[in-house]
Amino acid sequence: MASIYAKADIPDLRSEVNHWSGDEAFVAKRSVTDADYDGGGRFIYSTAAGAPGDDDGSTVIRPGNVPDGWGNGRWLRQPDGVARAEWFGAKGDGATNDIQAVNACLSKYGRVDLMGKTYVVAATAEQYSIWMLDGMVVQGAGVAKTTLALGCGLVLAQAQQLPPIALPPPQTSGGKPLMQALKERQTQREFSPEKLPPQTLANLLWAAFGVNRPESGHRTAPSAMNSQEIDLYVATDDGLFLYEPKENRLQPLIPGDLRDKSGSQPFVKEAPVALIFVADLARLAKARPEERERFALIHTGCISQNVYLFCASEGLATVVHELDRATLAQTIRLRPDQKVILAQSVGFPKRKP
Repeated sequence: MASIYAKADIPDLRSEVNHWSGDEAFVAKRSVTDADYDGGGRFIYSTAAGAPGDDDGSTVIRPGNVPDGWGNGRWLRQPDGVARAEWFGAKGDGATNDIQAVNACLSKYGRVDLMGKTYVVAATAEQYSIWMLDGMVVQGAGVAKTTLALGCGLVLAQAQQLPPIALPPPQTSGGKPLMQALKERQTQREFSPEKLPPQTLANLLWAAFGVNRPESGHRTAPSAMNSQEIDLYVATDDGLFLYEPKENRLQPLIPGDLRDKSGSQPFVKEAPVALIFVADLARLAKARPEERERFALIHTGCISQNVYLFCASEGLATVVHELDRATLAQTIRLRPDQKVILAQSVGFPKRKP
């Protein structure tokens, strides 16, 4: 039977030892309007919640008897319909830049409930804006109570610099014969910095995973159960975009050059286009959970080969490469059920002297 505890603060909660999954603790000073607010609220203990090192001091609490590097028991915060940026370090004092705290709250809980304060959300080198995905909520305390200060207008200005890009209709005829393209398919790691013309980019994305049967919405690469769970993120020196195949356009996501986030090799910054393959596993609902990532890997391989064959046909250079998936997923604000699978650089080959 689960036990219920009342604790004075987070250090008091941390002192609790020898618990069972399901035990509850209520930490005092829950209201973030308290001058000495320290992150109070309701927590539930789970013996399978953490991995070595997990302890952010606010939403995941490691008990004092579970040393770092050992054990899985953790106290997990229960937002109970309200998620506070203050849990992640927000001050709301009109001076401190709270953008990281706001985004961290959105990433973990899918919502952030702001108090009647002024939160500065100025763009930084790592985070360019409040990053909203479908279904996420930013809730204020009421009209004229909560203020989001953009910090010299950086967030607004940068967002305005990236309108959606309507791609030209793909050219679906011409190119080299298939057998010749297969013969010339190769990996190249040296790129010219020259940008791809819009028509070439449109043709590339269509060949990779575009719609080739508009009447049914089917694509140029197969997917099990027609899940179409792979999204193509396109990084250029202008910003990060999401390829929308049905609309044949690039939807802007994050301004600024993120190509160097797609890998550690020098060529990732030289190639004008970095394709990032992201699997939205929620679209594989018909597949058994243990099979979903396997399907995503197979589908990504099919799309990547399409890219290779297109590049062979068009005389472009391309290479698939390893990357830091966890860091990139955090940078582009993916949901937990979205997984970075692979990255592929594309551009004109470097001219020989």
